[in-house]
Amino acid sequence: MFERWLLPLIVRMQVAGQERERGDVPGWVMITLMTVAVATAIWGLVNGSIMNVLKTALGNVTGNNGTPAGG
Repeated sequence: MFERWLLPLIVRMQVAGQERERGDVPGWVMITLMTVAVATAIWGLVNGSIMNVLKTALGNVTGNNGTPAGG
């Protein structure tokens, strides 16, 4: 009894759902590429500063304070 109208309804809902779930792939590719470009540009501008901060922080944690381990 229910199968007459229920099955076609389920099929239509699945087809409609597949069309909506397609997504915007070119948009996501553009966002990813732009994010990589911005991150690369920022890294290029502040590379030396970031390295100094990391060396200082790691030196404080290890007690090395920026001096080489052997010296």
